[in-house]
Amino acid sequence: MQLKDSQASYGLVSIINHWATAALVVLALGIGLILEDLARGDLKSNVVMVHMTAGLLVLALGLLRLGWRTTQPRPEPAGQPAGWEQRAARLGHGALAIMILLMPLSGILMQIGEGHAVGMFGLVLIEGSGREIEVLEQVGHVIHGFGGNLLIGLIALHVLAAIKHHVFDRDATLVRMLGRARQPEAVPGT
Repeated sequence: MQLKDSQASYGLVSIINHWATAALVVLALGIGLILEDLARGDLKSNVVMVHMTAGLLVLALGLLRLGWRTTQPRPEPAGQPAGWEQRAARLGHGALAIMILLMPLSGILMQIGEGHAVGMFGLVLIEGSGREIEVLEQVGHVIHGFGGNLLIGLIALHVLAAIKHHVFDRDATLVRMLGRARQPEAVPGT
């Protein structure tokens, strides 16, 4: 398998970035859904650190993806999607890319607004001031809360579209993101 993307397929760099980002987004969203119910204490602090680490890794992968995308050709759509399907796919992918960047950035705003440090793996990346900056905390909180729900919806649509391509359209959209090329179907009687 090639590292770079081509007109026909995604390369290993894009495939690894896609699935690593997906896993980290699901982890961060799952943790985010339970955080509100946790009482303050060591457990919650540790869970917040895992959530923040996952979010910062998502941000890093999202920025890498943006840079990589500017240097790589975009593979042609698999199959023969209608014009509206191509527009919907571009819109959906664009919205996912924005949310992959916006969610961690809004989390950073919340942390800074609460006066807390921003870090990952126990390393402090941005020192906390210890002072609350209410407007930053509130803006970050609103974006993070609404964005989390929006991201869940976008992921659901993305998964449903992949299933549609694989099960109903029977094209190579999903299998090429898994790093495999779909073999042409055998024609009966040949």
